[in-house]
Amino acid sequence: MATSFKENLSSRTISPAGIITLPPTARQLLKFEKGQGKRVGFTVENDKVVIYPTPTDKRPSKDVSARGLMKLNQAAGAILKGGQKGAGKYEVKLDEKEGSVALYPHR
Repeated sequence: MATSFKENLSSRTISPAGIITLPPTARQLLKFEKGQGKRVGFTVENDKVVIYPTPTDKRPSKDVSARGLMKLNQAAGAILKGGQKGAGKYEVKLDEKEGSVALYPHR
């Protein structure tokens, strides 16, 4: 019998060191190969962090491990740690049309 589970995208936690874990659905949207890490592009905006499948000149890049571990820079970590429902809580929103993943502080 196969076990199925629903991912909790609305309440995730950033570590004190600024490391997040991208859930499997986010990694799938960002076109990760099974068992391999990837270099992704990201931007820090006013109230969110957006992760794209590929880096560009305007988007710095970050390495993400095969398990989805990603160390954020200070600006991105400060945004996600500034949530009102507890420091370090954030939400993941998938944009399938654009192929990006947005991280919002939990409000």
